[in-house]
Amino acid sequence: MDHIVLRDIHWIGDVPLERAVGNGLEMFVRVRSTRAPQPAWLRGSGGRYEIELVAGEEGVSPGQACVFYDAPSGQARVLGGGFIQSAAAKGASTTRPLAEALRG
Repeated sequence: MDHIVLRDIHWIGDVPLERAVGNGLEMFVRVRSTRAPQPAWLRGSGGRYEIELVAGEEGVSPGQACVFYDAPSGQARVLGGGFIQSAAAKGASTTRPLAEALRG
C-alpha cells in the first residue's frame, strides 16, 4: 500500500496543521509498530488527509494508527498521528474512492 486516507488526526506540531501541510508536508511515518518510520508526504485540508508512502508498506489495515515524525530515527520528534480509514496500492482500482474520500 502506498496511499492511506486518515481519520481522527491529532497534531502537536509547532504550527497549525493546515499551514504545515500547505501543498504537502514531507515527514516520516510509522504504520507498523515493528518497523522504522519511513519517508512520506502528508496532503489534505479541511479535515481530510492522505499519506503517500514513498516506498509503500505491506499489511496496512483500517483502524491501525499512523504516527508522524520529523526524522526517521534518533531524537525524532512526534508531530502527531491519526487512524487509517482506508489504504490502496498505486494504480489500484480503489484509488478513485480515496480521491472521493478526500473531497468529502
